[in-house]
Amino acid sequence: MKIKLGNVGVDSGQLMVTDPCYVKMFKDNQFDPKTKFHDKQKNKTVIFPDDFKNFEDDIIEGYNKNMNTLIKDKIFEEVKEKSNDNSYSFTGACSQTLYNENLGGELGNGLGLSFATGYGDGCYPIYAHYSDDGWGKRIKKIEIVFIDDEEFSDDDAC
Repeated sequence: MKIKLGNVGVDSGQLMVTDPCYVKMFKDNQFDPKTKFHDKQKNKTVIFPDDFKNFEDDIIEGYNKNMNTLIKDKIFEEVKEKSNDNSYSFTGACSQTLYNENLGGELGNGLGLSFATGYGDGCYPIYAHYSDDGWGKRIKKIEIVFIDDEEFSDDDAC
């Protein structure tokens, strides 16, 4: 049996699963992402947002073009770096979501887990799948629908 439990709103493009008793240990720190872009031909690396703040408006020194154009022209490529931060914190959650090849991972040695949400920000329905195994009604799994083949109905809105 499958029953809709409700919806969850997302404003950071990610969700986290944790035991409520651990929430008091969660460190709500500032995530400071830096994205590196490298030009192999000139062996030059630039970092967003240190070297430029806007992909469309800022002209990259020595190239006389904006970063969107330089990426489109295959002059610069994004350098994918892995972060080892899996702390039970906002920074750890963002690092696991953005830099882990699985789009998520464990936090704080099992205190929680973070992962990316389908199209990022939005409102997503959550369903419980139940079983009656002789011990009574029990939740056997949770389903969060990030990308559905069908249009969401009005009752799926947050």
